[in-house]
Amino acid sequence: MRTNALLSIAAMCLLTIPQFAQSANIIIPFDATPKEQLAGEELASYARKITGQVYPVVHKATPDKGFVISRLGSCLWTSLPMRVRSEANHMAGTPDAFVVMSDKGRSGTRIYLIGASDSACLYAVYAYLEQVCGVGFFLDGERVPKLRHLPMSSIEIMEKPRFKYRGMSAWVGHRGLTKYCPSMWDLARWQKFLSWCAKKRFNQIAGYDMCWYSYVAGDLLQQAFPGDYSAPKPGPQPNFDTSKIDDFENAWIFPQVSQRKISQQALKFGRERGIQFPYTITYAEVLPEYHDKYPELKYMTHGQGFENEQKALTYLMDPSQRAAADYAAREYSAISKLFGTDHLWRFEPYSAELPEGGDPYKAKIDASKNMLEVLKSVDPQRKWVLTTWDIRHAGWPIEKARAYLKAIPDNAYFPIICHSYAEAAKYDYFWGREWGFCHLASLAQDPLPHGDFEWPLDQVRMIEQNPNASRCVTYWQGSEIVSDPLESAWQAEIAWHGANASLQHFLSYYAERRYGKASLPNMLKSLQEQIKARKLIMFYSEMEDQLYFSGKPEDEFVFRYNWGFSRHISFWPWPGIKVEQSKKRREILDETIRHFRAAIDLAALERKRQLDNPLYENDIVEMTITYLGEMCQREWLDMLLASEEARSRLARGQDAKPDIERMERHADATDSAFKLTIQFLSSKPEYSLQGTIDRVMSTPGANSYSPTMLRRFTVAFQGYQSHPIYELFVQVYRPRFLAYAGALKRKIEQKSKEPLSAEDPELKSALYDIQRRWVLEPAPVERRPARLDWSIVDAAVGLH
Repeated sequence: MRTNALLSIAAMCLLTIPQFAQSANIIIPFDATPKEQLAGEELASYARKITGQVYPVVHKATPDKGFVISRLGSCLWTSLPMRVRSEANHMAGTPDAFVVMSDKGRSGTRIYLIGASDSACLYAVYAYLEQVCGVGFFLDGERVPKLRHLPMSSIEIMEKPRFKYRGMSAWVGHRGLTKYCPSMWDLARWQKFLSWCAKKRFNQIAGYDMCWYSYVAGDLLQQAFPGDYSAPKPGPQPNFDTSKIDDFENAWIFPQVSQRKISQQALKFGRERGIQFPYTITYAEVLPEYHDKYPELKYMTHGQGFENEQKALTYLMDPSQRAAADYAAREYSAISKLFGTDHLWRFEPYSAELPEGGDPYKAKIDASKNMLEVLKSVDPQRKWVLTTWDIRHAGWPIEKARAYLKAIPDNAYFPIICHSYAEAAKYDYFWGREWGFCHLASLAQDPLPHGDFEWPLDQVRMIEQNPNASRCVTYWQGSEIVSDPLESAWQAEIAWHGANASLQHFLSYYAERRYGKASLPNMLKSLQEQIKARKLIMFYSEMEDQLYFSGKPEDEFVFRYNWGFSRHISFWPWPGIKVEQSKKRREILDETIRHFRAAIDLAALERKRQLDNPLYENDIVEMTITYLGEMCQREWLDMLLASEEARSRLARGQDAKPDIERMERHADATDSAFKLTIQFLSSKPEYSLQGTIDRVMSTPGANSYSPTMLRRFTVAFQGYQSHPIYELFVQVYRPRFLAYAGALKRKIEQKSKEPLSAEDPELKSALYDIQRRWVLEPAPVERRPARLDWSIVDAAVGLH
């Protein structure tokens, strides 16, 4: 019997009473590779956690009873039973495929964990631990069940991945909470993340975040161009204007050598687990000091929309000149020397604007050709990973895109990471070359779904059903997945199984391993209610995006306040409100709140069974914070609707007092949601910005100006990707709301018929002062003990 990656709950229950291995050996080949050795050590480590017993790892040339770990072709291969070899031979040509089989021979029962490659041996071990032993691997931790012995019978798992390359983007993100920002991670956090990636069988991680600060701050360039770059000095960097809250100028945070060492160690740890790291590179991008030293060279600005923000930070050398290629070659050589290479280089097609009259498409083709030649000289085995950001956002004509791709040789190999099936179809599935699909989740202001769990699966189904799309070999999960255990696990399931994934099967499997069988019925229903609520949040967000990007944001007051599940918070106080559209949004909010309330109520039923499960506590906190966000958004909207009714009454010469009283009630309810959220966030250290600041400042030689820069970035990017930061709620979000609600009430009480404008002098001054105090004069904030306070949960659901 062949099984999928996930054994169904029913199938698990039908297994015969298992035989068990008591302190059995874990056999690996005499000629074991480092990954096979690691596979044995991982199985032994978890065996001890599960049973409390020691399972020794031994090297042998012939299998003994116990657990046998081997890749195809090892010295153990010819000694394996014919049945095992026959099944394992089906894996040939699929390096990540594996088999886990029990076999009862004369000398006893054995479990064979056979991989088509040594990386697949690791996958086989993790599949056995997860599917047979019930271990749960999650981004926010693990749940290891307690058994007397490891199961040994009725096991038959055979798996091949749908996608050859399964990637994640640990993006540089924005400076804020450590949990959301890989750039702030220490080695232990990187190892935890990369270990989870291997357990979920991801084999590519966008690695540029690990060396990003080394690159921008000059460490990398000092290695490549001694004498042309100098180390940044502590304190504000050049052109760093502390009076500008939204100044996007970069500033040095960590000392370069410290960050370089973490990057090197993290890359080594990931590669030991079969993970590759595409480096994100630009073509001949230079810092101002290089530009100033060589003014005779030709330089260009960054792409459209970045000229003013980026010009002072970096310059791009004109790709038509030889100096640009020489510069890039030295830079890429330094990357390989410092960080090693997996021969994967992630490069965009030259996001620069030509001087007036130039041909931007020719420039991009020339730059890409030059880049490939440079990479070939530096790394003959180079492969190019391309995301289609430039083609997508610049609106390339199809014929130009085809000419661009034809100019790039097939043997350069690059999966093109797309954003939807329709986009791939538009470009004729990239005219016969291999390409990839990217589910870009949780990226603010992107029109793609954020919380719809069916959407990526539907996209993959369309890919697999269309023979023209069959050369799709890559599945990437993009941007900020590192914050959501449920969504990240679902993306891993799709990346491995493709269209064969089943959401309901996945949820059952996820719930059992996260909460245990005793809590399965209620927690499964809770997850299902969450899924419904997340989809509604996505739908609501799409409505807001359409409003904001319609070209007339001034026609509508937009308040986006979804702070859970890695979502963002935005305050766009535009004048006016479209009543009918807002009433429709309110209906969606009501339904969202209803589903979240049901999810919390169901989960709360299991509180006694889950007392010692930190994963359960994480979920209660995240669900309740998100629920409070939806409540806050609904009450805010009701306050605005009441203000519109008041203005309408005033225009008709009627008394607006009843509407003013409604405004006050909804303002109080909104503030109650704020205060409860603050209490919740205060009980979890991971939601405190101070933790990030402490991490930065504990590094010897850290820039003394880093705390100011970090606070500024959390405000400057708050409309893009900000997070539920405890201190920010206390010192910015709640004060900002109170200032707006007070100004709105004042406007109505003055019997003004005009809507409150974001340019209202009193309001504008108040909002600016709030932000300025946050950046430059932060007040100390008291924190509560780190524990889950169920009284806050009860108070939160009581708001409904």
